[in-house]
Amino acid sequence: MHELFLSHNLIKNISNSAFSHLKSLQVLDLSHNQLDHLQSGLFHPLLHLSTLSLSHNHLTQLHYDLFPTPNLLSSLSLSHNPLHNLTQAVPGPLSHMSSLVSLDMSNCSLRRLHLAFLQNTSQLSELRLSSNLLDYIPTTTLFDTRATLQLLDMSQNPVTVLPSHGFHGLYGLKTLIISNMPRLEKIEALAFHDLHSLATVECRNNHKLSYIHSKAFRDNLYQERQSTLSVLDLSGNNLTSLAEDLLTWSSL
Repeated sequence: MHELFLSHNLIKNISNSAFSHLKSLQVLDLSHNQLDHLQSGLFHPLLHLSTLSLSHNHLTQLHYDLFPTPNLLSSLSLSHNPLHNLTQAVPGPLSHMSSLVSLDMSNCSLRRLHLAFLQNTSQLSELRLSSNLLDYIPTTTLFDTRATLQLLDMSQNPVTVLPSHGFHGLYGLKTLIISNMPRLEKIEALAFHDLHSLATVECRNNHKLSYIHSKAFRDNLYQERQSTLSVLDLSGNNLTSLAEDLLTWSSL
């Protein structure tokens, strides 16, 4: 068997030997169940597992030894779990995720990200952190993904200001989603510094956002206007005007 889908059931517990005979499994969906605990080593037999969804359960913690080392996991969804107790330091459940490409931790009650949280995710290209309790941009944590990250979703977090150099080092980022942020009021100069590959910015429905600095998209205060953007969504904000030199508008 290569794919197993068990979503939308009433599963509360999984025995440690449940997957011992499924060594060829590549896709496992356990989303929308009632899991509140996963035993250490549960996924160790699944050496070929590449896609795992644990979203919409009741998990508060993940054991650091949950996954085999090494592993081939490339897509992991943990969204909609109250993971406020998640061990983020090394060793942690993500410590050996060298093949991980997509990580979804939306709606996980996260308030802070440990500095080493993404340290070993050397292939990560898509990171979803929407609907958490992050009131800041985790610049230093994100810096470890600078070589590979292409999509970042920070929407629906209680960030008040997008600060200068907030996304420092994310040269390869192509899509940034910063929508539905209930407290976002302003975007400062050089906020999008270093985002040399940025093509799409979704910044909509931030009902308190009233100010975007004219040099928000510059690398420095003396640089000419950036022209990499092809899609900019600023609908549903509290803006009354935009600076003429904010962007090279003809490139959109």
